[in-house]
Amino acid sequence: LKNTPSEISKSFIAIDNKDIFVSIFKRAENDRGYILRVFNVNDESCTANINVNFDYLQMYECNMMENILHKVEKELKFRPWEIKTILIETL
Repeated sequence: LKNTPSEISKSFIAIDNKDIFVSIFKRAENDRGYILRVFNVNDESCTANINVNFDYLQMYECNMMENILHKVEKELKFRPWEIKTILIETL
């Protein structure tokens, strides 16, 4: 069986804005899912959609200590140079 390129190189997280960079993807300290830390590398406000290609329950914005602040949807709003920490809660 041959693998097609799309089967080989499928990303598990995709962000639709080139000015939003991922700095961390790791297991959450509370083992409830994964932590995604992203930041806006631009001096202008922007939005970005985060698409997660695995099963998850909910996404939350957290502080740097991974304490939940509030629920978030796939579209996030960023201020200039803003860093966001997202908990992707898994099953």
